[in-house]
Amino acid sequence: MKRAVICVGSPFGDDALGLVAAPLIEARLSPLGVPVLALDRPGVRLLPMLKGMEEVVFVDGVRSGAPPGTVHRFTEEAVLACLARHTSTHGFGLAEAVALSRRLDQGPGRLFLFGIEIGRAEGEGLTPATAAALPRLVAAVCAAVREGERQ
Repeated sequence: MKRAVICVGSPFGDDALGLVAAPLIEARLSPLGVPVLALDRPGVRLLPMLKGMEEVVFVDGVRSGAPPGTVHRFTEEAVLACLARHTSTHGFGLAEAVALSRRLDQGPGRLFLFGIEIGRAEGEGLTPATAAALPRLVAAVCAAVREGERQ
């Protein structure tokens, strides 16, 4: 199965979540040979990465109104419905990239978004709530990828 984990973020505050999580996820998934990418605000650069993929698991900071530190798992439908209504700190964000890849009929076959409800997207370092939730997020992403291996 052609698949990948794509962790996105920026170097600022809790928005760095994907960049911080990527090496932790990669260390646990390396035996499976699933590529884990860390991308700083990729925007439209996501499109060629999605082309031909059967499954993509995204990791990113989330702002949905839940308490900071809440771990989320969204299906593609929720990504498009939820995130498309909100502005992204990445400009052209995940929802837009997924929607455009669908319109171009370029994949991915399935996708999920795992994230942590962030507290702030500025400053340096993760807030305590986001940092405390990071191990739960990493475990959830790795479990989902392993589950995909069994399908």
